[in-house]
Amino acid sequence: MFWASFCFAQAYSTTDTTFFDKDWKPTSRANYEYYRTVRQSPNTMPPLKLLKIEDHYKDGIIQMDGYVLTEDTSKEMGLYRWYKKDGGIISARLFDYHKSIRYFNSVEAYLNKAEPCDSANVDLRVMFRKGKVLQIGFIPTGNIYDTCFCKTTCVFKQYNMFNQNLWETWEYKNGIKEGWYKFYSDGVLRKQKFYKNGQKTGIKMKYDYHGKLKKVKGLPKE
Repeated sequence: MFWASFCFAQAYSTTDTTFFDKDWKPTSRANYEYYRTVRQSPNTMPPLKLLKIEDHYKDGIIQMDGYVLTEDTSKEMGLYRWYKKDGGIISARLFDYHKSIRYFNSVEAYLNKAEPCDSANVDLRVMFRKGKVLQIGFIPTGNIYDTCFCKTTCVFKQYNMFNQNLWETWEYKNGIKEGWYKFYSDGVLRKQKFYKNGQKTGIKMKYDYHGKLKKVKGLPKE
C-alpha cells in the first residue's frame, strides 16, 4: 500500500477517486491496477471529523481501509485494516489507542489477547493468520510506515496460529526489552528470562509440563 498525502489536497463533499499503477504511482484510469476512494466519514471522534480512505484492487476488492483527520489529512486516526485478495484480514492498527478505542469498539474482540498498556501515545497493532490473532502489542503512535513490533512498549504477545494458545510474551519499555521473556508450550509456561536495558541478566527459570517451577538460575544468593 502506497501512502500519498497529496491525494488529500482537496475538499471532499462526496467521494473522490485516485488511480495508481502496479507500483502505486498515480496514473490514468486507462492504466490503473489499484484505486483509492476518499470521502467524508459518518464516524466522528468529537470534536474531530474524519475522512474514510479505502484502497482497492482493480477488480474492486478492498485492500486497505482507514481514516485521517479532516482538518489534518497527514494524521492517521482510528482503525486501519489490511486485507488479502480473498478478503481475509492481514493486520489491523488502532492509531492513538486511548483516544480511539471508545469509537472503534470492534477492536475489543481482540483485547482479551492483549496485555493492558497505560503508556500514553500508543497504537494497538494486531497481525492475523487465517483469521486468528498471531501477534498483538502496543507500539508508539507514528506514521503508517512505522510498524515494527521491535518498538513495542508494554507487552508483546505471540500466539500459536493453530490452537490460539499463548506461545511467547516479551516485556518492553520504550522499545527496549525490559522485564520477562516467557515461552509457553500448549499454553503452559515452560521457561522465562529476565532482561534489563535490552540485555539478558542471566536470570532464568524453567518449568515442567504442568507449569511447576523446577529450576532457577542467576538469582542473587541470600
